[in-house]
Formats: sequence, structure tokens, C-alpha cells
Amino acid sequence: MEWLKENWLVLLSIFIVIAGVIAAFVVARVMNKKSNKKSTTRDLTFGAVCIAASFALSFFGYELPQGGTITPASVLPIMLYCHYQGLTKSLPVCIAFTLLQFMQNPYILHPFQVIHDYFIPYLALILVSVFPFSRDKYNALISENKSTMPSHVGLFIGAAMYIVVRYTSHVLSGAIFFKEYAWEGWGAWGYSFVYNLFAIADAAIAVGVGAALLANKAFDTFMAKTFHAEKRTDTCAKDDEGTGSGADEG
Repeated sequence: MEWLKENWLVLLSIFIVIAGVIAAFVVARVMNKKSNKKSTTRDLTFGAVCIAASFALSFFGYELPQGGTITPASVLPIMLYCHYQGLTKSLPVCIAFTLLQFMQNPYILHPFQVIHDYFIPYLALILVSVFPFSRDKYNALISENKSTMPSHVGLFIGAAMYIVVRYTSHVLSGAIFFKEYAWEGWGAWGYSFVYNLFAIADAAIAVGVGAALLANKAFDTFMAKTFHAEKRTDTCAKDDEGTGSGADEG
């Protein structure tokens, strides 16, 4: 009982994280059923690779004294997955990445602090999938021999929304739960607004690297063909089935 009294905040925070993850998975399942979009082996593999890459990159970078790290574009793989796969397929990936970030090196003061420092900032990556990649727009630009960057505008709009949500969440946490760390002569809010600029810097690096990669013709073509290949494979499979049925009937 004594242990429970000393660690009830930790237990409650873990419970909130688990409950939130379960709820998010339920939402993702419902959305998948409504959209009739099932994740293929390709989707799952790509998602696992993106989670692993983002998680690995999150261990590197400059760590600030009172928490927070500026990483070498650690959230970019998740952003790219969200951009190319859309909302329903990206939600489980964002949930898994959020859970890993919480488990990596959790600092727990209060359940709501956990929500503001871990849940909201990383689940907000799903906003990148609000305006996903458009194959049709991409093909139209290719046919007109124009730059394909307009087909990726959605990624940058979503990234901007993600940055705003992440920064706001960190600022709230800093001002409410870490005000004792405010610099001398600074109020809690002023300190939090300035200190948490690291979140903008971290996300901005990811967006900058992403823009450079998408501007690279080889990378852009590879990513586009990967997803076009999925579409062609489905079509070919249907054709093969039709051919096979005809052969059997004959």
C-alpha cells in the first residue's frame, strides 16, 4: 500500500496512456471499416520501417537541460508515412510511435503533464495525413513536365498544423507543471514560450529535410512509384483472376 501511495501518479499516467492507445486503436479500426481500406503487407512493412527509423533518430540530438531534444529529423519518417498513406492507415503508426516515445524516458509529474508532453505532441503527427498525397495531381504534373512539389503541399500544411499543436501543448505543460524552472526574472509563461521553441526547431528540421528529399527527383520518383506499384498490383491481380476464371470455364 505504501508503494501505491508513493507511485499513484505514475500508475495513473500509465493507465491514461494505455486507455488512450486502446481508444485510438478502436477509432482507427472503425475508420478502416468505414473507408473499406485494408492495410496490405506493404503498408504494414513500410509503417514498421518508419516507426523504427523515427524511434532510432530520436535517440540522437541535442538534449536541453530541463527536458526536450532537438533531433536530426526524427519525426520525418512518420510524416512521410502519414503523407503517403492518409488518415486511416496512419493513425495506428502514430499511436505506436507515441507509445514508444512515452516508454523511452518518461518524466512524470502529473497525468495531465503526461498528456501535454507525450500524448498530444506525438499523436498530432496524424495532422500531416489530413491533406494526403494525390496520385492524380502528381501524374498531371508529370505529364505537363512540371515540378511535382505542388502535389506535396498537403504535407507542409499538415506539418504546420502539427508544429502549432505540439508547441502549444509543450508551452502549456511548461507553464503549468515546470514553472519552478523559470529563469530568474522570467514569468512561467514567458519562460515556457521561449524554452519550448526547441519543439519548433526540432519539427522545422524535419520539414526542411523532407522538402529537400521531395525536391530530389530520384527520391520523389521512388516514393511515387512505390505507391503506384501497389495500385498496379491490385489491378493486375483482378485481371489475373478474370483470366483464370475464363480458363477454368473454358
